[in-house]
Amino acid sequence: MPGPHPPIPEPTGPTGFLISPRAAIWLTAIALFVASMTWLALYEIKVVAKDNPPTQTEIAECKDELDPSSTVDPDVACPPTSHIVWAARHPLRNSIVVFVVLMILGYDTVILNRYLRTR
Repeated sequence: MPGPHPPIPEPTGPTGFLISPRAAIWLTAIALFVASMTWLALYEIKVVAKDNPPTQTEIAECKDELDPSSTVDPDVACPPTSHIVWAARHPLRNSIVVFVVLMILGYDTVILNRYLRTR
């Protein structure tokens, strides 16, 4: 017949994890918040750029401002479509990258903080 269960460890004792569950929840919540705000901002930039292409007047003004001695093609310098910045082309991918980086750096920071407090 098996013996009794081992005693439940104290909340301040070791849990078998490098960080406490409370710290993990806070870290995840903060990283999710920052990643979601990053996604929202980049998505709005993308939508605004797609919905507001330059008018013919703006294109003509852009071509007039070009240096005549420049070797740049005016159609390349002043395109008829709106320009979407690189980061806003894939907002979900970039927000996932932000989330992963924040989780890794946050986890490492919590571990380092715990190590330095015990020394």
